Amino acid sequence: MTTLVTEVYTIHFYATLAFIVVIIMIGVPMWWKTTEVYRVPLPYAEIESLNDVPIKATFRMGLFVKSQERRDILMFELSKKFENNFVFNLQLEDFSLDPTLVEAAKTPAALEAAVLKKHPLGLGEFVLIEWNKLEDDVLVTSERSAFISESATSLKIFQVLSSWILQEYKIKAIIGSRDLQTSHHRQIRLNTAPMQPHYEILISVLNPRPDVQKIHWNARAAAENYIAPFLDGLSMIANFTVKTQWVYQVEIQTPQKQIPDEGPLKRHYAIQEDALPHVITAFEKKLGNQISNDPAIHLVVYVPPCGLAPLRIYRKDGTRVSENNVEAFTSAKWGGIVLANPPENAIAKCLEGSGTTEFHLSSQDVMPVLLYQLRKIFDLENNVSISEFYEKDML
Repeated sequence: MTTLVTEVYTIHFYATLAFIVVIIMIGVPMWWKTTEVYRVPLPYAEIESLNDVPIKATFRMGLFVKSQERRDILMFELSKKFENNFVFNLQLEDFSLDPTLVEAAKTPAALEAAVLKKHPLGLGEFVLIEWNKLEDDVLVTSERSAFISESATSLKIFQVLSSWILQEYKIKAIIGSRDLQTSHHRQIRLNTAPMQPHYEILISVLNPRPDVQKIHWNARAAAENYIAPFLDGLSMIANFTVKTQWVYQVEIQTPQKQIPDEGPLKRHYAIQEDALPHVITAFEKKLGNQISNDPAIHLVVYVPPCGLAPLRIYRKDGTRVSENNVEAFTSAKWGGIVLANPPENAIAKCLEGSGTTEFHLSSQDVMPVLLYQLRKIFDLENNVSISEFYEKDML
């Protein structure tokens, strides 16, 4: 009996040992092979060296100048100025034009249309055309062309190309250098919202006291005359839906301080600049953009009640933000607000307590400000003037 038990244990032992051997010798290698992930050896040294290799975009530019000598000089000087450019590789070429075509043109628009019809330009292409009828040194058009006068220098042409056409200062700031994010103590805006395929442009007219003041203004016609033509030019980038609305009983709750002045009313009211974000937060809850899934850009025309008008925006140091009585502010990813103060005679009539005061808003005063804010929101304005670049280049 003991011998039989011993044999059974021996059989179990060798069976277990055989199973372990099979697992280790066959199972593990098979598992390792079947679950193996193919890893490509990467050239880490070459990848790291890419940090030192500049990434440049080719910028093809044609130049038409009537005088061969002046053309050669301009091409040489412009090539030298772009020789060490950090991002653009300039390919400067002689642009052939019929001199009679240039001489026959009476306006820059006519010349541009004739040139682009005969020589259509593509992406990454630009053309400079000398025109002896030009009063300014450089005239930048809405297409891929610019006109230069016979007296325009290569320095001025380079400044226009660098700051207005290529906007190198923004690229430098985006790439990383903090000291390049300001120009003459002016902050360069880098928080522009990325473009979306569709936007809803909502123009809201806010009348906080309809019982006291009656406002006459055709907001829809103003939007069609001012905003729609601008958005048509952006139709290839995104689709836009423009809506207008009137909102009542919505008032700025931020404290407004009365400031004495020498105007006919002998006073005005001040709102601090640092309180403006709270104004946007309060207005946003009342504008009703939650009904749309598309990103909304708000253009708000706020008409202060006569008892708290005119309303001016002040800095922390006690100085006014605007010097030309245009009271407005912009939030890059939200929209803009214009404070459309009632006329002084309407304010005076309201203060006399003679019933409801009626007045008209002028589209010529309000809409250019809204249009400028819209350009800022889409980052279509230039933050640096040519004179600033000229001063920096000459230092």
